[in-house]
Amino acid sequence: MLNTAIIAAGGYGVRFLPFTKGVSKEMLPIGGVPAVQWVIQECIDAGFRTIYVVTRPGSSLIKEQFQNDEHLEKYLKRNQKKRELLSINYENWIGRVEFIEEDNSIPYGNAASLLTLKDRLIALESFAILFADDVLINGEGIAELIPKNSMGDVDAAIAIKEVQRSQMHRYGNVELFPGTKKVRTIIQKPTVPENIISPFALVSRIILTPKIFDFITFEDGCEPDLGIAVSKMAQKGNVIAKELKGTWVSVDNPDSYTTALLKYWLVSEYRPQLNNLIRQILLEISEIP
Repeated sequence: MLNTAIIAAGGYGVRFLPFTKGVSKEMLPIGGVPAVQWVIQECIDAGFRTIYVVTRPGSSLIKEQFQNDEHLEKYLKRNQKKRELLSINYENWIGRVEFIEEDNSIPYGNAASLLTLKDRLIALESFAILFADDVLINGEGIAELIPKNSMGDVDAAIAIKEVQRSQMHRYGNVELFPGTKKVRTIIQKPTVPENIISPFALVSRIILTPKIFDFITFEDGCEPDLGIAVSKMAQKGNVIAKELKGTWVSVDNPDSYTTALLKYWLVSEYRPQLNNLIRQILLEISEIP
């Protein structure tokens, strides 16, 4: 049964320095909600019973964010701020969400969270991994990948979305066998247009079996890279892909975060306000000498 999800939130967020020296980039808000909270709620809604949030070593901010604050709650109740009180109610997380620091003896890389939990995952039939800097809006996210019964002969299932060629250098580029959902290979962040093999990018919503640990390597100082590991698995086994619904946004870097905020406004009930704001900005720009 697929009951366990890992949320990777252990990045240093170097592109956001100096802000991220004390605050994880996964805490950046989209619509007033921290990115990591969007992802945790996605897992809750998908029915996962065990959710591990793997944070960077020495940082407790994410964990503290979701602890009860009696003084704040009393203030909100006293002032009848029901919407705000509801927004910090994490009762349905109790017994399901556990915060764990990434093992700092493991080389830094996007597979480090899996390696941190290897002893807990190795005996499972399957598990999911999500990255906390990617958010799916107006879609089910990881729930769309969950198999109806079991993984069967599938070694992994990955989420994909179409992206513009000009943006593909930021993502893993996924190639499928023609006319199928089966993954042929994944090219990590192609730097030149000639290396782009399809319009599909890998979204950080992946269902894995313990076989993945046979393909994660970090010899010779290389970072343990999950995309490369899944690509190696695809070449020897059966990895399938599914294009997710909804809007995919990212807080990976300042540019993508700005885009994420705009996309959120465009697909939310606040779109009329955004239209008015854009008009106002254009008017003000036109007045600049």
